[in-house]
Amino acid sequence: MSFTLTFGQEGNCATAQVVWSVDGKTYRFRSDNNFVAWISTIFTVADVVASSAVELVSSNQSPPVQGGSGNLFSKYRIAGSLVGSTRGIGAVDWQQYRDSTAYVANGTQCTIGGGRNNTASGYYTTIAGGSGNNTSLRWSAVGGGLQNTASNYGATVAGGLNNNCTGNASTVGGGSANTASGYYGYACVAGGQNNTASGYQGRSFVGGGKSNTASANYATVGGGFSNTASSNYATVSGGRVNTASGNYGAIGGGQSNNASATFATVAGGYFCIASLACATVGGGRENTASANYATIVGGHNALASRTGMTAYANGFFSAQGDAQAVEFIARNTTTGATTSVLRLDGGGVGSRFTIRNNTVLSGICTISGFSTDGVKVGLYQRSISIKNVAGTTTLVHSSTISTDHEDDATWNVTITGDNATDSLNIACLGSAGDTVRWVAVFRGLEIAMP
Repeated sequence: MSFTLTFGQEGNCATAQVVWSVDGKTYRFRSDNNFVAWISTIFTVADVVASSAVELVSSNQSPPVQGGSGNLFSKYRIAGSLVGSTRGIGAVDWQQYRDSTAYVANGTQCTIGGGRNNTASGYYTTIAGGSGNNTSLRWSAVGGGLQNTASNYGATVAGGLNNNCTGNASTVGGGSANTASGYYGYACVAGGQNNTASGYQGRSFVGGGKSNTASANYATVGGGFSNTASSNYATVSGGRVNTASGNYGAIGGGQSNNASATFATVAGGYFCIASLACATVGGGRENTASANYATIVGGHNALASRTGMTAYANGFFSAQGDAQAVEFIARNTTTGATTSVLRLDGGGVGSRFTIRNNTVLSGICTISGFSTDGVKVGLYQRSISIKNVAGTTTLVHSSTISTDHEDDATWNVTITGDNATDSLNIACLGSAGDTVRWVAVFRGLEIAMP
């Protein structure tokens, strides 16, 4: 290799220049008031590759082809690469291979650290490397990987393959075909495959796994497969094909579980459902808590369908909930020598102690009253059996267990069946001058007809 170096002027131009030759090829560096630097065009791309020539160009005005003011870029190119179109003002582009002239740092003060076929547009965006990556709005960034896009203010894709970050200040950590979006943004997908974090106000999160979706404000899916958190603040920690579709609903794991109401929870299990407010299923298989505050700890095919009810089953005859243990708590208050019927939520007619159609309910009911001045106590126990057949409700049996305790002999408890409302009535009588709080707990069995 021969190398010669000369100093001088270009024609009559009063610009300082450095001219050098390598193996008969001439290269020139010229500096004037605008600090223009360019390479002689007497050689081809193949010449550059063959001689391993590298030119780092910095300028304040547009040289032929590359252009842009105050930019810095590399013209070392692998054979077959195109030169690239105009760079942005103050852009830095060290990319050394492109299939199209459009793959450049064409935005103002954008940066491409290297790689192939990357495009940094918009203001102040960054692509560290990789191939086919794109940044297009202010402060967006792609760390590397293949065909990733960060297309909103402050959006970031750290790496991976075919990831898309379209939400403001949203993040995709890596993985493949993940999307972080939302009108207001701040969504995050940490990794995995085909996951989506979205929502109008954003701030949703998917930790990993595959085909998971957090599609509401502050919704979270930790991982697993094909899980969905589709309401505000809903959470699915993991598992498979689980859906939390009620606000603040939560699913811990398992498969094909559904928490579809506000504050509903399914801890795990298989095909379990919590479908009204604050309903809970701890786990098991094919259990359904379909009333407010209803609870199923676990088991198989239990049905908790009335307010505050607890149910447990270990299988079934022919339908869910047709062979189960149950518990109910009812309450109410008497003021003076009046009678009140205890309700499952202590109040309105919607919380009556109803008997499901074509079932019998049998068990032990314990009732206690306590005057608010702390002086009087009553305690009662009843053995009860009540049935509803084709919409006709009948009290089958009610008897006293042991001896009632009453500090006031005027207090009383009466058990009846109410056919008009298909319900069990536990009526408590108080005493003059007293306000009494009454609570009953019924524990028993519920059996349904075919």
